[in-house]
Amino acid sequence: MNHGRLARLAGVAAFTLCASNAFAAEAPGWYSQFAVGFSAPSDADVSATHPSTVGAPTNFTNSFDAGFGFESRLGYDMSGMMRPEVTLGLAQADVNSNNARGEIETAALFGNLWFDLGATNLGTTKTLLPYVGFGVGFLNYSLDDYAVGANPSFSNDDRVTGFQIGSGISMPLSSLFALSLDYRYVVGGDPDLSSGAAQFDTEYSAHNLYVGLRTALKFGTPDADKDGVPDANDACPSTPSSIPVGASGCPYDTDTDGVADYLDSCPGTLPNSSVDERGCVFDSDRDGVGDNVDQCPGTPNGVPVNEAGCELDSDGDGVPDTRDRCAATPGNVAVDASGCAADADKDGVSDKLDQCDSTPAGAEVMTNGCAADQRLVLRGVNFETNSAKLAPNATRILDAIADTLRESPAFSIQINGHTDSVGAASYNRTLSQKRADSVRNYLIASGIAGTRLKASGLGETNPIASNDTSDGRALNRRVEVRVLR
Repeated sequence: MNHGRLARLAGVAAFTLCASNAFAAEAPGWYSQFAVGFSAPSDADVSATHPSTVGAPTNFTNSFDAGFGFESRLGYDMSGMMRPEVTLGLAQADVNSNNARGEIETAALFGNLWFDLGATNLGTTKTLLPYVGFGVGFLNYSLDDYAVGANPSFSNDDRVTGFQIGSGISMPLSSLFALSLDYRYVVGGDPDLSSGAAQFDTEYSAHNLYVGLRTALKFGTPDADKDGVPDANDACPSTPSSIPVGASGCPYDTDTDGVADYLDSCPGTLPNSSVDERGCVFDSDRDGVGDNVDQCPGTPNGVPVNEAGCELDSDGDGVPDTRDRCAATPGNVAVDASGCAADADKDGVSDKLDQCDSTPAGAEVMTNGCAADQRLVLRGVNFETNSAKLAPNATRILDAIADTLRESPAFSIQINGHTDSVGAASYNRTLSQKRADSVRNYLIASGIAGTRLKASGLGETNPIASNDTSDGRALNRRVEVRVLR
């Protein structure tokens, strides 16, 4: 094989590929390609003249081994299906027949027209892109160290016209590069070779299979923003320098909110969220909670909010801390607009704690909400049958009365005992007095001064219900407290 010629053509191919970033042209669709693969020449019939000088049969067949081949290509991606291309190629194979030996080498220059079966411009995002086509050109057919039978070897060549058809598949790798797998069937005219007085007429055809790397040519300034994507394929031609971009030439937008990552102040935005120019979910009231999750979109500016975008409400009474005048209201207590417990009679004691809910306006009250001359029935203060001994459940009620008296030192109370009408009136009066005294003694034992406690037994004289029914009689058997000032 002529290794010098192979080296020169390889140099031409490498130079063509490297020139993709150096030489000027106008059209952004130009590309170059370098392909390597196998060339398998077909069996060729040979006709020889002057056989007496070559010592060989007049007609015989040359067979060939598969050999090496490569091509350097320059083409143009048109906007339609057609893609014109010029190729410069070299192929080599060994002669492998019974009566001949040597090497065959072909150098080919073809003009081709390929028909893409899909959009194949570099920069597309499709994967496998097929094409078919044909080409015509010239072949330089050369036999090196060729010998027939026992005759001396010789080298000779001939230039013939050629035709090829082929197909292939291209796969874009990026906006600049693509891989291809190509098949070419090449047919040349019949080469005429000579050796002294002998003449050889032969044939040439071959099956070629190549793997190629294709790159877009960047001529002059086709990439104005220097992002590595040609202007013709760049959907964002003014991307700032050094900003990473995708195949379309646009900066990456990881959360797909329409704001590029390098400008996005909120890179983790949820899909389908409406965002502002910073890439953050719209926050109309500027409370730091996006409108898409803000349950209180009208929060005043500068007011602290919770994760739902609502003003903080530390005691959970439904009134924000900024307007809550009673910030420690117990849970489940009804409050007014100021966040304080509801107080229907406006006596300063919440309805939940107020045992006298109809206190006159402006009256001074004890901590239980009762004012002077108001009466309070001590429900739950019971006694053993026909006895003045307090039942166990009475102590809880009386402890609360003792607490109220301690918290309201300006007040005293009148303790009145009452009975139903069963039994003698004198007996009932005596029993009611004893029961009133039992309550007074319990409060004294709880630390309340006796001077603040008066006890009186009124018997059956002041019923609050009918004594004709058991329910009425139960209501009449009671202990009342009247507030004294």
